[in-house]
Amino acid sequence: MRNFEYGGILKFSLGILLLSVFSLQSVYGQKYKFRSYTIEDNLCHPFVYTIIQDQNGFLWASTGEGLCRFDGMQFMHPEAMDSLTGAFAGSSFKDSKNRIWFGHNDGILTLYENFNFTAFQNEDITQSSINGIAENPADNAIYIATQNDGIAKISGNSELISVPGIEENTLIYTLTFVAANELLIGSNSGLMHATIENNAVVVNTLIETVPETKIQVVQKNKVSETYFVGTQDEGLFEIHGTEGNFALANQHFDSLAYMDVQTVSQDENGNLWVGTFGEGLFRYTPNSEGTGYEEFLQFSEENGINGKFIKSLYTDYDGNTWIGTYGNGLAALIDDAFTFYALTENKFGENALALEAQNGNYYLGTAEGITIISSTGQDAPEYIGMDKGLPNDAVSALHLNKEWLWIGTATSGLYRMNLATKKVEKYFVAENSLSNIINHISSKGNELYVSTNNGVFIWNLNTEEYQNLNTNDGIPHNRI
Repeated sequence: MRNFEYGGILKFSLGILLLSVFSLQSVYGQKYKFRSYTIEDNLCHPFVYTIIQDQNGFLWASTGEGLCRFDGMQFMHPEAMDSLTGAFAGSSFKDSKNRIWFGHNDGILTLYENFNFTAFQNEDITQSSINGIAENPADNAIYIATQNDGIAKISGNSELISVPGIEENTLIYTLTFVAANELLIGSNSGLMHATIENNAVVVNTLIETVPETKIQVVQKNKVSETYFVGTQDEGLFEIHGTEGNFALANQHFDSLAYMDVQTVSQDENGNLWVGTFGEGLFRYTPNSEGTGYEEFLQFSEENGINGKFIKSLYTDYDGNTWIGTYGNGLAALIDDAFTFYALTENKFGENALALEAQNGNYYLGTAEGITIISSTGQDAPEYIGMDKGLPNDAVSALHLNKEWLWIGTATSGLYRMNLATKKVEKYFVAENSLSNIINHISSKGNELYVSTNNGVFIWNLNTEEYQNLNTNDGIPHNRI
C-alpha cells in the first residue's frame, strides 16, 4: 500500500465558475449547446473513461494519460499519481464516507481521501483491469470486479484479497450490491445474482430476463426499486425484484435495441441518460406518474455533442451533465442554460432583443418582428411581422399580461398582440419621438409601466388613462 498527498483548495461550487450561454442560431427544432473540453483546454487526453466529483467540488476525469482534475476553470494532472500507477482508471466509485476509489487497468486500486492518494495492489490476486467497484452495505467493505480474476475486496487490515466463487474463464465487467451481502454481477455471458457467504461469492442464478451477452453496466434507479442493465449488443433493460427473482419492468427501451450501452446516469430531474458506443447519447424524460419514461432525445454531432462514442456519464452537484467520449474529450451540458434554439428559415435574423415566455412558448423580439417557438422545439416557429400589424421596426421590449403580449418598438411606440388571435394593434404613438422609443415594459395588477427615452408612462388598463413621469417630475433622467 502506497500513500501520497496531493494539496487541495477550499470547497466551492463547480457550477459557479462555469460559464453558460444562451444563443440563437440556425435550424429548426431544439438544439443543445455542449461545452467541449479537449487537449487544447489542457485536458490530459481525449479518451475519457470515467468521471466523478469529490466532496470538495473537484471533478475528476480518468483519461488515457491518467487522472485529470478540473476545478471549474482549468484541468491539471496530479503528479502524485505518476508514482502510483501509469495505467488509466476505467472505473470509479464514491463510498458512504465520500471517499473516491479508482480502478485501473493494471489491477491497481487507488483511494483518494483527504487530498491523499493510496494505492492497493496484490499481483498474486490480479493484474487484470478493474472494471467495477461497489460497497457492501453489510460491513461497508469495498469489492472490485476484475476482468479476468473474479472478485476481490479490501480487507479489514487494508489489503487487497480475493473473494472466491467465480468460475474460471468468467469475465466480470460490473457489479452492484442490491442489499447487504446480495449483489448483481455483469459478466461476458449474462447477468448473475449472487450472495456473499462465508467470505465467498455464491452465484445463485443467471437472470434469464436479460440476454446472455456481455453486461457492461448495472445501476440502481434513483427514483424506484429497479435496476438498469446495459449490454454490449442488446441495448438497455430495466429489471425489478429481490433474492434472484428479477423480472423485466414495464419500461421498454426499443430505441436502444441492439445498441452497445456503455454507461447510464440519472440527473436531479429524474432524466435518464444513456451513453452508447457508436450511436451517441440518449436522454429519456420521465412521465408525469413517475412510473417510466415517455419520450427521448438522441444527441450526436447533428445537435450539439462532439462524438458518437460515449464511455462515461456523470451529473455533478449543480445538476450539470458531463459526458466522457472515446477520442473526443469531455463535454458538459451545463444544466439547461446551454439549451438553444435554431431556426432553419432564419427569417428574422439571429439577434434576440427581447424575450418573454408563457405556457411552453418563447416570444423573441428581433430587428424585424417577433418569433414564437415552443419549448419542445418540435413545432415550426411562428413569425409575427408587418403582415400581422407590426410596424417596420425592431421589437425592443416584450411583456405578457393576461391575454395580451405588449410590444415595445425601437422608434414606433407601443403595440399589443392578442395571444389567442395573434393579431397586433397599435396602442400608443406619441407626437414626441422620444416617447416612442420603448426600452422596457412591466406591469403590476391593472397598471402597465413603460420606460422610454422620455421618462416612464403608467397606464391604468381599466380606464386606458395614463400619466407620463420625467425630469419635470423629479426623475433624474428621461432615458429609463
